[in-house]
Amino acid sequence: MDSNKPTDKHIKMAKGVAFDPRYRAGNMTGAVKTIEKIKKGLSSHPAVKKALRSANEEIEITESNVRKLSTATLQKHWNKHKNEERPAPAFAAQLKQVASELKRRKELQKEELLPKLPPNQTNPHYSPPHT
Repeated sequence: MDSNKPTDKHIKMAKGVAFDPRYRAGNMTGAVKTIEKIKKGLSSHPAVKKALRSANEEIEITESNVRKLSTATLQKHWNKHKNEERPAPAFAAQLKQVASELKRRKELQKEELLPKLPPNQTNPHYSPPHT
């Protein structure tokens, strides 16, 4: 076996580092340094490069794709950028779209979880606490 060629185990470890929360979305240099500690030259392997690029790319949110993204992705995007003091106007529009979509999904979730009862009917599964 060629000792210079990275093994599948090396590649799997490097992908794990790329998607580690400490390095994901912004700390690509730290990820590359850690990957290079696993095996010299491993960060230049095509599969590892693809994982690094995927882990560190910024999501472009548009009206057409905001409903296709997972709630977790939208929530991460919102949490990452909600406290920025002066986002660019285009980015501010993205944040508004994310916020409104998250709100819409929460409302849908509430509607699905709580059965609709007529206003004068009580919940049949409710029993008052014993005194």
